[in-house]
Amino acid sequence: MMNVYLRYAWLIIFLLSFSPRGMAQTTITLKDSSGQPLNIGWMARPSANAQARADEFSVLAKTLVQHGEEAKLRSDWLKAELGVDQTVLGMTTQMLSLVALIVTALVSIFIAWAQHRHNKRSQAKMQTLKVWEEYLGKHVKFVEALKVLSRPLDTEYSGFSVVQQVRAWLDGMAALDRMGELDRRMLKGLAITLPLATFMKKLHSATTLLEMSEHRGEDAGIHWAPYYRDEVDASSGITAFLDRIKEV
Repeated sequence: MMNVYLRYAWLIIFLLSFSPRGMAQTTITLKDSSGQPLNIGWMARPSANAQARADEFSVLAKTLVQHGEEAKLRSDWLKAELGVDQTVLGMTTQMLSLVALIVTALVSIFIAWAQHRHNKRSQAKMQTLKVWEEYLGKHVKFVEALKVLSRPLDTEYSGFSVVQQVRAWLDGMAALDRMGELDRRMLKGLAITLPLATFMKKLHSATTLLEMSEHRGEDAGIHWAPYYRDEVDASSGITAFLDRIKEV
């Protein structure tokens, strides 16, 4: 589309083609009352103002033409610059959108992880309190089991059943700890591991005593030593659990 300044310039140039100076050269032949021809020039004596206006129109036309060309060049330059800027701006916007999306995802993951960790800790504390309550409820059985382990050669089936129940309960506690369901610091603070360690120590001692009796060929040792060995062999998880509590 032709620039508006160029349109005005061409219009003015067209008008200037009929300048007062040109018109001053135009002659019209008239006759007076006596029939003598009169040579009257159209604006035969052009005024200084008319000439000045004609010059001003010429200067104005040249100025408009020059200004129009400069405006077109400036417009083309701006279009090129804006095109580059828009491309860069589009790329920058996409980059920022991608970064914002990544940051949002990371923040969401962190919040979810922190919430999950908080929930796990809360659940571990609640489970530890439950274990503590169970221990208090089994305190009588603990005392009875320790009495049986103190005199293994006099073991009876009822007493050995109590030992098995306590050991199985300890094994369940060790399994909960392996799954991260218990708060080890809390367990250590409650001092629940002390009676557990005492139970395991007496179980090993009772097994050793029965094995010695077994080697001597005594009936008690021959009968009960295998049962006690099975309990010790099944207690590796409990031993590892007590070692983990010590490291806290």
